[in-house]
Amino acid sequence: MGKPRRNTNKRVHKKPEVEDEKVPWYFRLFSPEDVNEEIVNEVYGIDKVSCTRGDKGHKKKTNCSDNPNCFVHLGEYKRTPLEKILGIDPSDFVKNEQIRFSGLRNLGATCYMNSLLQCLYMNKSFRKMIYDWKSKEKIHLEASEDIPLQLQTLFGRLQLGPKRYVDPADFAKSIQIQPSVQQDPQEFFKLFMSLLDERYSKDIVKSHFVGQYKYSTMCGTCSNISERNCEFTELELPIKGNPTLAACLQEYLQEEHLKDSNQYFCENCQKLQDATRRMYLTELPEVLNFQLLRFVYDKKTEQKKKLKSRVAFPDKIDFAPYLHKSNSNGKEEANLETMEESKNGSQEKLIYQLTAVLTHKGASAYGGHYIAQIRDEVSNEWYKFDDEVVEKEEIVSDPEENKENNNGTKGKGKGKNAQPKKEVESEEGKVVNSCNAYMLIYRRIEEGKKEEEPEVPKEIAELIQMEGKTFDEEVGVYMTKKDKEEERQESMQKKFDEIMKQISPKNGEESFWIEKEFTSKWFKGEFSAFSDDCLPSINNAAHLCKHNKIAPDSLKDYKRISKVAWEHLQERFGGGPALSNEDFFCCDCIFEKRESLTSMNSFLDQKKKMIQSVTDFNKNNKGATDIYLISKHWWNSFKKVNVIDPTIIEDSPTQQIECEHEKINPSVETMMISKEVWEFLLKYFPESNEFPSTIAQGPELCAVCECENNQKQEEEDQKFELRKSEAKEFNSLKFDPSGVAMMFKGDPWVKLTLPQYLVDGDWVARWKKFNESTAVDRDTVGEVDNKKFICEHEKCQYDSLDLAELPKGTSKYPFIFVNQSVWKAIVEKYGGGPEVLITSVVKGKVEMQPEMCLECLEKQRDADRDSRIHFQSESLQIQIIASSQPGKRNTRSANPKPETLKNVNSSDKISKLKLMLMESITDLMPSQQRWSYNGVLLEEGNPLSYYKVIPGSTIVVNQVDGSAEFDDMGDFITVNDREEQGFKGTGLMGKAPEKRGEKESKVWNCKICTMENPQDFLVCSACDTQRDDKDDEETPPKKLKRGSPKSSGEEDDDDNDAMQIERSLKKSKNER
Repeated sequence: MGKPRRNTNKRVHKKPEVEDEKVPWYFRLFSPEDVNEEIVNEVYGIDKVSCTRGDKGHKKKTNCSDNPNCFVHLGEYKRTPLEKILGIDPSDFVKNEQIRFSGLRNLGATCYMNSLLQCLYMNKSFRKMIYDWKSKEKIHLEASEDIPLQLQTLFGRLQLGPKRYVDPADFAKSIQIQPSVQQDPQEFFKLFMSLLDERYSKDIVKSHFVGQYKYSTMCGTCSNISERNCEFTELELPIKGNPTLAACLQEYLQEEHLKDSNQYFCENCQKLQDATRRMYLTELPEVLNFQLLRFVYDKKTEQKKKLKSRVAFPDKIDFAPYLHKSNSNGKEEANLETMEESKNGSQEKLIYQLTAVLTHKGASAYGGHYIAQIRDEVSNEWYKFDDEVVEKEEIVSDPEENKENNNGTKGKGKGKNAQPKKEVESEEGKVVNSCNAYMLIYRRIEEGKKEEEPEVPKEIAELIQMEGKTFDEEVGVYMTKKDKEEERQESMQKKFDEIMKQISPKNGEESFWIEKEFTSKWFKGEFSAFSDDCLPSINNAAHLCKHNKIAPDSLKDYKRISKVAWEHLQERFGGGPALSNEDFFCCDCIFEKRESLTSMNSFLDQKKKMIQSVTDFNKNNKGATDIYLISKHWWNSFKKVNVIDPTIIEDSPTQQIECEHEKINPSVETMMISKEVWEFLLKYFPESNEFPSTIAQGPELCAVCECENNQKQEEEDQKFELRKSEAKEFNSLKFDPSGVAMMFKGDPWVKLTLPQYLVDGDWVARWKKFNESTAVDRDTVGEVDNKKFICEHEKCQYDSLDLAELPKGTSKYPFIFVNQSVWKAIVEKYGGGPEVLITSVVKGKVEMQPEMCLECLEKQRDADRDSRIHFQSESLQIQIIASSQPGKRNTRSANPKPETLKNVNSSDKISKLKLMLMESITDLMPSQQRWSYNGVLLEEGNPLSYYKVIPGSTIVVNQVDGSAEFDDMGDFITVNDREEQGFKGTGLMGKAPEKRGEKESKVWNCKICTMENPQDFLVCSACDTQRDDKDDEETPPKKLKRGSPKSSGEEDDDDNDAMQIERSLKKSKNER
C-alpha cells in the first residue's frame, strides 16, 4: 500500500461543530484513499506511550491490548530448568558424606521392609555373618531367586555404594513380596528369621536373636511340675494398661492360673486339674527384640485397631533380674524377686542398650507409615531412616496430648497445640515416652568389644565398584553438559537484557511489528530450552487480514518493536513476513472498521432517542391516534442490545403477541409505541406484522384464543380444587416416620386407630407429584399396587416397624399406613389392592393380615436396604461437631442443628463430599473434616454406597486439626472388607525355589490336623506333628486350611491323640 497518501478528495463535507482534533478518526474518513499517517497512528495507537518493565505508570494487571508499545505483563524471563533439558542430575543422588548412611527406595508400600532391613544392616556382626554365608544349595538358582545373595548385595550397596539411597527391588523380587501391599513388620521379621534359620544358616539367627524361655506348670493338687523349653526371637509384650517397659515385662512374665474350662491335664493325676503356669527367661540373646502389641483385634468391630497407649522405655536396662534361677529346694523362684539384689549390687548385672526403635505413624492398623530410628555403634548418634531419607535425629518422646496448656486450661492438645513430653533421666539413662513405638531393639553391652566394619564379599565389592565407576562417569558427563548449558543460558540472558533495553522504537525511528504470542514466549525464556537447529520461526502471518496486512481488529495480536530488536530476532529465529511501519497497515480494513463504527454509533444514538420517546409516550399519550402494539418482553430484550446488528434478537417486535389466527394473543403482555418508534423498528425488522390500535378502543384480542384460555383456566381451577380436596382428605399420606416406634410400643401420648392399612410407597410418591404440581396429570398416579407386600407363601413379607428405622427426611418410603377411611377413599378414587393391614398391637408385637412371613421378611429387608443405598440427587443431614481447642471459644452450640447437603449421589466418594460441604455449608477444609456414620469412620477413597448410607441419613462431621500428622481415632471403626492375605504366596512362607520347568511344588498334609505344609517342612507348622515318610508319596496337594475338618472316612488311631492335640491347642492359646 505504501506510505499513507494525503487527502486529495475534493468532495465538500459538512464541518463538525467541534475542533478537528476532538473528532474521532472515523468521522474524518470517507474513503480508503483518505487514509493518512495521522489516521494510521490513531487507529493503531502508534503514538501511545511505551510501557516497559518497571514502569510505575502502568497500573493495569494485564498487558495493554490496545497499545502496541506496551511490553508489561508479557512474562518475566526465566531460565529453563536444567532438569528439563538434561534430565535429573545424578549428583543429587550422591551419598552425604556427613551422614554416611544410605536409605532404601520405597517400592510402593514397602516402608515396613525398609525400616527392618536398616535395623538388620546396622548390626555389624549380623551383617558380617550375612557376608560370610556361602550357598550350599545343589539346585542352581537364578541370581534373582537367591535370597542370601540378594541380601548380601543389598547390604554391600548400602555400605560401599555411592548413592544416597539403594533400590531394594531385586531383594523384594527374591522373596516374592507384593510392593504395593502394606504388611506388618513384626510378621515380616518372624518369617524372614525363620526363612534364614530353616533354609540357609541356623548360626546367623541363633547367634544374634535366639533366646530361651521355659514354661513351668504346677498341678494344684499333687504339685507335680511339668516343664517345656522353647526358643524365641522376640518377646511380644502387652501394652494396654502398662505405662512402662518394665510393667509390660511384668505382665508378660506373671503367673497364670489355669482353672474352670482352662484346666490343665496332669500326667500324674491323669485328669484335668487346677494349676499355675509361669514363663521363665533362661537365656537372653545378644539382640533382644521387643514387639509391642500395639495392633489388637477388636471383637466388637471384628477389626484390627491401633492402641495409642504410651509406653516409656529406658536407654539402658539391666535384664539380670528377669533371668530365671532355682532356690535350694529346687523350686522355681519368680524372676522379679531378684530385682532388689540387683539394686544392691549383689547380683551380676546384664546391661542392654537401646539400639533401634521402629515407629508406626498413622491412626489405622490397616495403613500408615513405618520409620526406623537407629543408634550408630561408632558415633553413638541417633539417625532416622525414612525410606530414601536418612538424617541425624535424636530420639525424643512423642508430644504429650493430655497436659496443662500454656494458658492454664486443661485439654487435649494435638498437632500444633501438642505439648512436648520431656525425657526423664534415671539410673537407666534417658527414658523415652512414645505412643507410636512398635518394635524396640536392645543389644547386650560387652565391655572391651569393638566391632570393625565387616568386609564385603569380593565378587559383590567388584560389582559395586563397577556400578560406582559407571555412576561417577554419569555424574561427570552430566556436570560437563551442565556447565555448557549454564554458559549458554547465561549468554542468552545477557543478550536478552541487552535487546530489552532497545526494544521500544524511538520517535521517527524505523520500527517493525511482531506477533504478540511469539514475543511473550521470548520474554519468558521458553526458547532457551531449544537447540539452535530446532528453534521455532517467527509467524507474523497468523493474524493478517485477507490483504496480508494488519487489520485494526488484529491490533491486540501484535507488538511494535525497534529495528535492532527485529534484526536480532530475525537472525536467530528466522520467519516473517517483515511488517515495517511503512506497509503494515491495511487501508481497506481501516475503512471497513470506520463503516462499522459509524453505523454502530448511528444505531445507538437513534436507539437512545427511541427509548426516551417510548418513555415520554407512556407518560402522556392522550389524544394519540397512530399507535402500534408490540411485545413488552421483546422490547425489554431489545433495550439491552448494544451491538451494531440488533437482529441478533430472533423474534420480531410483534411475533410473540401474534396468535395462530393472526390476531393478538390475549395471554401475552403488550405495550403501545408511537408511529416514529414503529418506523425505526421496521428498518431492522421489516417482516414484522402491524397491529395498530387506539387509546379509546384498546387492542383487539383474538376471541378464539380468549375462549380457549378461559377454558384452560377453568380446567386448572378444577384440578387445583381436586388437589386441594385430596390433600385434605389424604393428609396422612404426607407421612413422617418419627413416633412410629412409640405408636407400636403403646405410648399413651400417641394414639393409633386400628386397623391400619399399608399403602405402596411408589404409589404415594406418584400421588405427591400430582398433588404438588399442576403440570402432572391425575392419570399418571394409577392404582395402588400392594402385591409386592405378599410373598410366594401368600403372607406379608414386610414389617411395619421397619418404618421407624428410616431417617427423618427420607424422600421415599417402601410403604406407609393409613386408617380405614383413607384406605377406602383411595381405593374408590384410584383402585388397587390387595388389602394388607395391621389388626392389633400389644406391647410392641404387631399382628397383621395376612400374617407376616418370617422366612421372607429378612430377605425383603435386605433387598429394600440394597435398593435404598443406590440413589441420585438426594440429601444428607450433616451434623458438624466443632473441636474444643484450648483458649479458643467454641462458636457452635453444644447440640448443633444438622445442615442439609443436597444433590448427593450414592456413587460420590467421601473426598468429593468433603469439598461439597466446604463449598456450600462450612469453611472447614477437607483435611479438617472426619466423617462418620453410625460410629463407622468414612474413608475418603470409598463411595457412600460402600457404607450403606441411605438418603436423609445423618452424617457426623468432627472438626479435627488438619495440621496434625495423625490423630487419635477414638472409638471409630475402620471398615475393611478385604481379606488379609499377609505374606501368603511369597518366598517368606518357606516355599523352596522351583527348578526351571517345574510347575508346582510338592506338599504334604498332616494326618492329625490336615494342615497343608511345604515339602521341605519336617514338622507340621500347625500342631508340630512329625512328617510320616508315607507323606512323601506324590499325591496332589489338598486344598485344606488350618483347622478344616477331616473327611467322614478318617478316624483317629487313638483317642489319646485327640486329647493331646486338644491340650496342645489349649497350651498354644494360653501362650498367645
